[in-house]
Order: sequence, then structure tokens, then C-alpha cells
Amino acid sequence: MKKLLKTIAMLLVVAMLFSFAACDNTTNNENPAASSAPNQSTKDYSAIAGEYLLDASNLGMPMKWFIKIAADGKFVIATDRAYANVKGEGDIGDKDGTYMLVYSDNTAENPKTATFTIENKNLVFSTKVPIGAASVSPNEEEGNFPTAKIIAHEDIQGVYLGTYEKVSAMAGSVLYSYELTLGNGMEYTFSSSFAMMGTTYTRTETGTFAIDGTKISFTAYYVDGDVVEAPAAVDGTIADKTITAAFKLSMMASEAQEVEAKFGTYADLAGTYTGLYQKAMGPMKLSYICMLELDAFGGYKYTTISIADPSMLDAPIDPANVDYTEEGTYTYADGKFTFTSAAEGATAVEGTLANYVLNVKFPISKMVPNAVDLALYAEEVSGAFIGSASVENDKTVYTAVLNLVGNTFVLAVGAEDAEKPAYTVTGTFEIQKAMLTSVVLTAATLVGPDGKAIAEIPAELATISCPVAESGINAELLFNLDDTAVLGFQLAKG
Repeated sequence: MKKLLKTIAMLLVVAMLFSFAACDNTTNNENPAASSAPNQSTKDYSAIAGEYLLDASNLGMPMKWFIKIAADGKFVIATDRAYANVKGEGDIGDKDGTYMLVYSDNTAENPKTATFTIENKNLVFSTKVPIGAASVSPNEEEGNFPTAKIIAHEDIQGVYLGTYEKVSAMAGSVLYSYELTLGNGMEYTFSSSFAMMGTTYTRTETGTFAIDGTKISFTAYYVDGDVVEAPAAVDGTIADKTITAAFKLSMMASEAQEVEAKFGTYADLAGTYTGLYQKAMGPMKLSYICMLELDAFGGYKYTTISIADPSMLDAPIDPANVDYTEEGTYTYADGKFTFTSAAEGATAVEGTLANYVLNVKFPISKMVPNAVDLALYAEEVSGAFIGSASVENDKTVYTAVLNLVGNTFVLAVGAEDAEKPAYTVTGTFEIQKAMLTSVVLTAATLVGPDGKAIAEIPAELATISCPVAESGINAELLFNLDDTAVLGFQLAKG
């Protein structure tokens, strides 16, 4: 179907260019190159005027651009919303519901255009989109087309959270936790979960929402990835940063349940930030796992645990091993935190966040109440990550496991069916940001499949730059120490 739409779109493109040329030839006979640009003098594009965000992550490019369309059909593409770093501009033309970006540097000899249609108020491109010297192209095989989502109702966008407890004679008490996310493109995601007999069950629906004063409606198009056969709008209300509406909370539910979800002011910051603090005490080295849990509403809990081995990061927390804990509230603005402990007479503590690293001062132990400098890492760059890859025309599947603890790492790579990994690398890492934010691994030791240390570390393993994406961490890694060939691994949080 997508290929058919593209074919139709291309035919319309040709028709549009001819119509533009015919229109412009009446006034631009002295400039043939300009004849491919549409005449916008009588066009009104107020129906699609606005700002759009083009996110190319699903097309293998973790980059974003902003597109602004004016009512007169002028458009501009930039890397920032101030539109200071412009990557393209020009005019819009249309024919029979198909639109075209015609760039200002478009010529008959070197056409520079991009064709799109409007779907749910978003721009869906059927051809490549020129952006500066680069471009974003459709992935027809996977059905992914560049889509610029409209930026609207920013005052209510974000994550809304809540819980609902259901009591029944058969199941007893069941506590549901849910998140409702409103985003660009007038799109929403509602995800709910509950635990029963050691198993966690989830249900996720996605679709579009509409706003009319305090009335908000939701139309689901997908539930757990499956297409909804007969989408129907569900009405709710929104007021004082609280949404009330009826959603199904599980796949087993026979009917929707009206629930209330409150806006998470700091939902984008919520999560656990983890660090490793080590200090030499004579011949001994004390090691502590430090965890700072931030909720979406401005509350925090800080905990330290003394450990003998940093690899214990993912071990369950034993309250008996907790050295220090405190709770309180926090605020955040312009990259800076202010933490205020609930303890009487506590003094506020400031911290900063940049590139997934939260720098702050907290105590380590009740025995040593003085605060120390800590670097705490967000969940995107902390913990265990795992992924698989295979060589073309080779049935062998290789697995990579990357464990990030504080600023240290352990990386093991090997064949999936092998008893031991082909190699294990340990060392330290840092977060670097250029065009992309990356975890840069610097190797200190290398161990082969026999468990023996290898003195000479290959250049491919000495320093490894791993871009961070929404789906996890990407890395190009050796899969065999006897070869310099590398495989691309997408490492997801384990």
C-alpha cells in the first residue's frame, strides 16, 4: 500500500512541477531556472501553518529538525526552534491533497523538493527530505517514512501518572500503575501495569488526542502493537494539570475504568541515578553504591550500600547493608537541582545535570556525615545492556553484554552458544557529546576465552565510542580476537 501511495505521489509531483512551471512561465520567461518554483501569491496555507518536529530516530538517524510553515506557504527547516541554524527554506505547492516543499535553491537542472501528505495533522514524506548537505529518506521495506509531527498544545504536553486499586473477591487487591503521555503530533500513549503472583502484566495503547477547552478525547489506533479495528473516541476532562478519562487497565479487563492522572512536573527527570564511590582506607578500599531515586512530583530518596565488589550493582538491596539513607524534596530549573532533606534543620544541597550525569554532594555513611562529591549516572547509561548480532551468511549469533557501574565498565562478547565469551574487557568510561551523546569506553584490561590476560589490546577495543539512543546504546565491536572485523550491536537495557 505504501509503495502504491509513493507511486501516486510521484505522479502528482510531476504534475505539480508542470503546473508550477506553466504558472511561473507567465512571469519568469527570463529565468528558466525559476520556473520550477510555485507561484504562492494566491495560496493560503493557514490550514497547515505551524511548527513541526522531524525526528529521524526510527530511520537510523538519532537527529531532530524543526520545520516552520507560514500561512503564505513559506517554509524553513532548522536544527533549533530559534531557526538560527537554517538547513533549508523555500515555498510550498500542492495539488489534489499532495504537498511539496520546493527549496529556494531548486533548479530545473538540480531539482530540490520533498513531497508529503497530511495524516492526523502531521507531514508524512514519501520522498527524501533534503536537510542542508544531507537528507532523510524513507525506509520502504520497514514501512518507515519521514514524519514531521505538529507541535501543538505544549502547555499540556508531558507525562501524567496515577495508580488505581481494585478489590475483588477472586483476585483480592490489585494495584494498577499507569502513565499517560501527551506528545507532539497530537499523539498519546497510555500504559498500565500490575503484578500478580510474581508476574508483571502490561497493556499499552497509542493513538491521537483532541482538545476542546476542558474536554479531551482519545482515539486508540493500536493496543500492544495490534491495530484497533474500529477506533472510537473516548471523552475525558483536563483541568488543573489533571486528566480524568476511562481506559482499560489490562488485557483481561472487560470494560474501561475511569481513572485520574496527575501531571508529572519532573517526569523527564524521574528515575534512578547510580554512582560508585571508592575511598582507600590504608590497605583497604571502601566501595559504595550510591542511588538517588527521583519521582515525577519533586520527591527523592537517596541510599548508599557498602559493597566488596562493584559488580554487585544489580544485586537486590539488602536493608541490612544500607549505610545511609535520606528522603526529601527537590526542584529543578535550568540544569540545576536543589535538594532539601526532610530531616529537621537540613540545609539545601545543589546539584547539576548534564549529559546523563548528575553531580551532587551527599553523605556516604552515618558514621561519616560529611558530604562528598558524587557523579551519579542516569538509567540510560547505567546498569546492564545486552544485544545480539550476526555476520551476513553466517548462522552464528554473537552476544554482547555491557555492564556500566559508576564510571567503570565490563564488556563481554562471544558466540551465543559458547560456554565462555571470546573476550572480556574492563576499564573506565566517560560521557562525551559532539553531534551525538556517546559513552566512550577506555580499556584497561583484556581477557581471552581461556581467562588469561592479553597484554596487547587491539585498537578496536582500546577506545570504543558508543552513541546513546532512545532504544539503548549502539556499539561496533570485535566478535573474534583473531579478526579486525566488527559487528554493529544495539544494546538494550537488560
